[in-house]
This record gives sequence, C-alpha cells and structure tokens, in this order.
Amino acid sequence: MEPKTEQVGTKEVIIPQETARALGRGLRQLLDQPLQELNPYINNLKNAPGVDQDYVQAMETSIKKTRDLSTKLEKAKEVKIVPLSAGPDFAFSEERETEEQSPIQSEIIIDDTTTPRLNQLTLAIQHNFNNILNPLMGFSEDIQLSAQDATTRQNAEEILSRSESIFNAIKPIQNADYQLRISTGSNGTTITPVQPALVNQKI
Repeated sequence: MEPKTEQVGTKEVIIPQETARALGRGLRQLLDQPLQELNPYINNLKNAPGVDQDYVQAMETSIKKTRDLSTKLEKAKEVKIVPLSAGPDFAFSEERETEEQSPIQSEIIIDDTTTPRLNQLTLAIQHNFNNILNPLMGFSEDIQLSAQDATTRQNAEEILSRSESIFNAIKPIQNADYQLRISTGSNGTTITPVQPALVNQKI
C-alpha cells in the first residue's frame, strides 16, 4: 500500500470517545473472522521442517496486536492521535473500569471538518495496520519460498493470500479522501468510505 504523504500537524488530537468506540467496533467486526481463519495455518507451521519459529511467533504477534488495537480503541478511557516521525500513531490510556450505559450513536461521520480530521485518522490507521500486519505477509512469503515440503508451502500460501485479503479490506478505509461513515445497527458496526455523490444516499 502506498503511504500517504499529507501532513497531519504537530499536535496531539484527542478522539471523541464515541468515535473511538465505534471505530474499534467496526474494525473488530471487519477483521475478527479473517484473523481467526489464519490460526490453523499458522499452527500448522509450528515445528514444520525448515521453518524459522521466530517467523511463526511474529505472525502470531501480528494477529494479537491487531485484535488489541481494536479493543483499545473501543475500551480505552482516552484515545489520542500523536504525531511521530514515522507517522501518526494512536496512544491509549487505561481501559475503562465499567462500560458506560450511554446510548450508542447510530451514525458517526468523519471528514475534514471533524475532530479528528479525516486525514489524521486514516493516516493513523494506515501507520498502525501496516506496521502490525506486514510480518504476516512478509514472513509467510519467506516461508513459502524456502519451504522444504508441499504442506508447508501450502500453509504459507494460505497465510499470504488471506493476509492480502485483510490488507485489501482495510485499504478503502485508509484511502478515504472525503468521508468515513461509521454506522451501527442490528447487524453491528460498519465503516464505509463515502464519496460526495453518495453523501445524501443511504448506504
């Protein structure tokens, strides 16, 4: 994925709690099942001949960090976007001790007029997910190329293919350039990039 070059400024930005909660819910709904489906293939690589087990552990860590990111967005008392030299990142306080009973907003719009601004949020999402998920693709490809047997190669190919699908699922969110609409209803929470022509249409 091509990194964005737009600057996000030099100040920390506090994400409104309801926005962070909705974002965490939406990312969890989008990614939990695909991440879960990776586990059997990664487990099959444990103790496989010629497979560097540090690679396997790094892939397991990637999955855990991805899940942790969604959980922290959803449950932290405070979420900030902080500017770093490598790119904007999320910073989290401790988790809330109890879940608030306030009603969940059915729709949250993020654009260039909101806090955070759209580019601040998408760049932070891009920075985090690229760093977290790159080991899944990189190490699975390395294992595939050096596999000593067909079973190992097949498991590595499955991990690589499914990891690419996860990247592709996140990419429209990272590349949103007009609005993100986070909608919560009976089917859960979804995150949808919106173009100007669709603003007045139901999605």
